This record gives sequence, structure tokens and C-alpha cells, in this order.
Amino acid sequence: MGSGGNRILFVHVYDSTNAGVISVTYNGVAMTDAGASIAIPTTSQTLHTFYLVNPATGAHNVVITMVGSTGIGALAESYSGALQASPIDIQGTFTVNPGSSISTTVTTTVADDWAIAVTAFDANGPQTAGASTTLRNQQA
Repeated sequence: MGSGGNRILFVHVYDSTNAGVISVTYNGVAMTDAGASIAIPTTSQTLHTFYLVNPATGAHNVVITMVGSTGIGALAESYSGALQASPIDIQGTFTVNPGSSISTTVTTTVADDWAIAVTAFDANGPQTAGASTTLRNQQA
């Protein structure tokens, strides 16, 4: 976890069998379910997002507790300069079919908001970012 003021940590959990995420903790502290997920109905796969405001700095464990046995993938990302009182301005849940594009309109209510979009894909091809979007990282 990086330094800087007004930090926020996001953990995105890819659940390959839609078994369900029970909880995510960072340094033993429960993270909040952002209420955002992507469901892929024909494959029973989901992607969930959790967050924690003002997380401890330094190297600490992220612990993901799932329902039963499942294949998972996880990505953690941290930012500084985030609103601490109410950091989630918008959220969304999408259902997409494999091979489809994800497109949605986002309306923010606070100046200088960021929108973070996380998707999952398999080895069949990389993703691309649309207009006014920055692709930060991807891995099959």
C-alpha cells in the first residue's frame, strides 16, 4: 500500500464459478462491498469490487474468503487523494454475454470524479479502451 493522504484501496475479485465472495480483508480490516459486479450468465462467472478508505500503509495481506472451492483471480489497486467520507459516488452492475462489448453511460455528482471499470477476459483476446478511457493494465 502506497503513501499519501486520503488513501483508498480497491480489491477486485474474479470468481470463475460464481460460488460467491463472503468477505475481503486488508491487514485484518474488513473491506466494503462496493455493490458493483459483472455477471457473465452463460459461464457462471462474476467479478466483484471491494474497497477500504484510509488503509494502513506498507505490505499487508489481502484475505479473500469464498463460498466453497472456486477458481479466483484478484487485483488490488490503491490511490491517494480520494474522498474519505463517501468515496463511492456511482456504481453499477452489468450482465454481459461472452464476446460482447460493455458500454454504459456514467454520470458523476462530484467534480473530479474517477470511474474505475474492471472486466475479466480469457486468453481469447485482449481488451481495448473506448473513448475518454485509459487502459491501465490487462492480463489474461
